[in-house]
Parts: sequence; C-alpha cells; structure tokens
Amino acid sequence: MFNNTLLSDIKFAFPNPDSNSMIPAHKYVLATSSLVFFTMFYGDLAETSDTINITDCDSDVFLRFLRFIYCEEANFEDIMCAIDVWHLADKYDVPSLAKECLEYLDGNMDPVDAFDLLTYARRFNNEFLEQTCWEVIDYNAEAIVADESFLDVQHAFLLSFVKRSSARIKELSLFQALDRWATKKCEEASTRVDGEHKRQFLGEEMIRHFRFSLMSPKEFSDEVEPSGVLQANEILDVFKQFSFVSIPGGFKFSTSPRRSSYEAMTLSCDLGSIKNGSFMTHVSRKTGLLAFAVTEDISLGGVRIVTDKGRESCRVSLAISHGDKQLRRINDHNFTCNTGTYQSADLSFGRYGEIDVVFNRPFALAKNTCYTIKTNTDTTNNLDSGFVYQHKDQKPKETNSVNTIISFSYFGNCDKNCPEHSAVGGEITKLVFVHDNEPTDVPYWVEEEHPLLRRSSRWVSQ
Repeated sequence: MFNNTLLSDIKFAFPNPDSNSMIPAHKYVLATSSLVFFTMFYGDLAETSDTINITDCDSDVFLRFLRFIYCEEANFEDIMCAIDVWHLADKYDVPSLAKECLEYLDGNMDPVDAFDLLTYARRFNNEFLEQTCWEVIDYNAEAIVADESFLDVQHAFLLSFVKRSSARIKELSLFQALDRWATKKCEEASTRVDGEHKRQFLGEEMIRHFRFSLMSPKEFSDEVEPSGVLQANEILDVFKQFSFVSIPGGFKFSTSPRRSSYEAMTLSCDLGSIKNGSFMTHVSRKTGLLAFAVTEDISLGGVRIVTDKGRESCRVSLAISHGDKQLRRINDHNFTCNTGTYQSADLSFGRYGEIDVVFNRPFALAKNTCYTIKTNTDTTNNLDSGFVYQHKDQKPKETNSVNTIISFSYFGNCDKNCPEHSAVGGEITKLVFVHDNEPTDVPYWVEEEHPLLRRSSRWVSQ
C-alpha cells in the first residue's frame, strides 16, 4: 500500500511542483505507527481535510519516512538525508525510525562533519549522538583541525574542544588551528588582524585552557609568542613553567595532559590468502560473514574486503554484532578501491580489488567474546577469501605472529556458543586492531630535553 492511491484517504502535498508533489497515504496505517498521526486523524480535534500540506521537508525525504512506516525499510542517501528523516521521526514520534537514523549517523559520520552533527545533536537534545560526535572528534582531532571546515565551527564547540583531555592532538596543532580560526573571524568582522583582536574572539576562558606547557620551548617561542595572543607577563610565566621556576600566584594555564601523549599501535591481522573458487556466478551484490574472538581486550579499527579489480569505488554495508545485539553499523557507504594480488594453487598470479573500511573511531572488543562481522557490497567478483582458524594453544606463524590476538576465526557455522551462522560467502581478508600504549606523565619535550625528570612527582601531581 506504500505510495498507492488504492483505498487512500489522506494526501500529503508539497509546495515544489515535482513528480511527487502529492503523496497518497492511509490514516489507519499512519495512526498505528505514530501517536501524533493518531491524534491528528482520530483525536478530539481531528483533521477534517483530506490534504495535509508539508512545508518543512521535500517529498523525497517524506517518502523515505513513509517507506519505513509501511515497509520498515530505512534507506538514506547521505548524512543530511538521515538528519532530515530523523527530524520527521522526532516530529511524528516514531522512535524506531529515529533509532535507525542515529545508527546510520553513528557508522557513516565523516570525522570532518562531526562538529556540524553536534549542532543537530544539541537541537534534538540527543545525548547518544553528542557523545558519538565527541568520540569521533577526539580520535580524529589532528585531521579535523587541518580541514578548512574547522574555521567555521561555533565558538561554544571550540571551547568545549579545547577543554577536553581526551582529544588526540598536539597542543601546537590545536593552537595553530585556533589562531587560524581567530584570524578568519577578524577578517569577517573587518577588524585589524592582531593578537589583541584574535584574543577577543578566542575569549579569556579558552586562552586559560590552552596547555602551553605541553609544547616544547621552541614550539612556544616560534609559534605562540609571535602570534601576539599572549601578554608579556603570560609569556614570561610559560617560560618559567618550562624551567620549573616558581610562579607567584601559580600558573594560570592548564597543565593537564592530552591524549596526544598516547601512541596508537595498529596490528594488521591477515586472515588468509585470496584464491580462485566458490563464486563463479556473477551477482549484483555479495555478502560475507566472519565470526571471530580475540585473546585480549583490544579495539578494531578497520576491515579489508575483497572486490572486483579495476573499480574506483564500491558501496559497502557492514555490521558488527555480538549474539543478537548489533554493536556497530556502516550502511551503504562509498569507499575507494585499491588493487591487490593473489597467488593460486598453480603458482600463477592474479589481481583483484580491495577496500579498506576504516571506522571513524575504533570499536572496543572484549576478550573471549564471539563477534560477527557481516558485509554486503555491490561487487561481482568470483574470488573467495580464505580464513585462518587458530586455537589459543597453536604456535603463531613465523611471518604473522599477530594472529595470536585471534583465538578463532571461522567462516560459516560457529561452535563458540553464539547464534548459528550460515555460510553465505567470504569477503573479509584482514582485520586491523588498534591498541593504545600508556600515556606519559609529562610533556614529550621534557622526556627529550630532561630525561631525569620523567618521573618527577611534581609533574605527576599536576
């Protein structure tokens, strides 16, 4: 009955004269899915007209909204499409659709769009999306501040960003980015670009939360001092802090470490070699399934998938689940294809395409827990990926010792007390794990220039 005039008793009209300027619907179907529609059609002040004018979205977005109500299918063209549908789900109180929108935004969020999505998270008062945005910003901070779009971020978000200790960014990179942001604000306001005016746009609270002591003395003198943002007495205090000289009244700037102190270690775990075989019949889309567990608490940062050779890009959907619970999802996202090679049993070589599906932030995995990764791509390849099945007591291969992270990996049915998996095809060839080393207690320059001060109790306490 979706988008069907048969038995339709209500129409939605749109101001733009396109092919879908009038969409037919059925009051009963809408009312059983939304209390708002129920009140609109059957309440004390029920709508008497058979036409409802929609002015806050276009017909394509509203059709996607209705498709979910009729068919329980949630399809989004891109991030903004998901936000527009989310607006309707919130307006008409359809929480199951709102959940689909949030899951799409969670998995498909480009890091450089995270600050923009924060605006919508605040507008809809959604704590889940706001937390997701900050996680993405924290992990990709260096790349985000280097993007031109960073210069348009709202001041309130920048202040929260500067205050965060979890951001993976060097203090010099952060200061340079905020200095560019303040310079642009001066130019937009047609004021003189100097330290005084830049400081006015940054604000005193933001200045206090810069962590100048995390820079090296050379970085500070080469970049911060010439910017003119700090006053002469403040510059002197920073140099006293560098030299461990007592400062009357205390040091006014923050000295808390950031996540820039962490070193992220990636472990690329090859699951097997590509071989000719199972899929000789070309299909429009292909699905892969992998069940696996790990021997230690670690994070998963990405998955490599095999696809057709010679392609520039590929649409990928990917879901990570534990039992019946879905934990992470990427829905129909476009990824760039690379070229790989394989060696067959007769020692001949061939070529294939591969996609590196890198998550916008790593996903935490618990040891001795079964996880399932299911992929779906618009590939037509006839290659099948092999998988390594490795017990904990097996010795690792000499050339690939990182496989000890995996306690088992299995293509098909799993016997590790998790729901039965069907053998539907293999695409996944590699998992990329991310592991954080312990942070240092002191700025990195202290280690380099004053190695004996690494364990200084003064720095630890601060």
